[in-house]
Amino acid sequence: MSRIEKPVDRGMVNQAIEMSALRGLIKSWPKGIDEQLGTEFGGRELSKGERQKAAVARVFYRNAPLTILDEPTAAVDSDSVMTIFEAVERMSADKSAVLIFHNFATIRRATRVLVLEGGKLIESGTHDELMQKGGAYARSFRTQAEQFS
Repeated sequence: MSRIEKPVDRGMVNQAIEMSALRGLIKSWPKGIDEQLGTEFGGRELSKGERQKAAVARVFYRNAPLTILDEPTAAVDSDSVMTIFEAVERMSADKSAVLIFHNFATIRRATRVLVLEGGKLIESGTHDELMQKGGAYARSFRTQAEQFS
């Protein structure tokens, strides 16, 4: 989690852990936040979802002015998805965040949705605006929704 140029801020580490829904898991580790991760380093192996949460925690810790996350919750349980998404909303209140999602349940909360096709922007707006347009976004949304009804 550390930046080489400055020491680790344990308060920020703990905040990033909360924001990324890792607290429960880390409480079960003998060394807590000091646990070594990765078997190649003699540490603990994480599941795909746990690795994804750890990667998101690193993003939260960095607190960069621009964050780009590509499917940051694809392997994460549904309760954690909401925790992470709400944390991204708080984190990006005074910054920019670009999130790439294919799951429409998450996209609905976005401030602005950009629809790309063939590398070109074909639609832009809020979920409601794009649904009213009835274009590619609305068709894709309805197709995905049908899978769950």
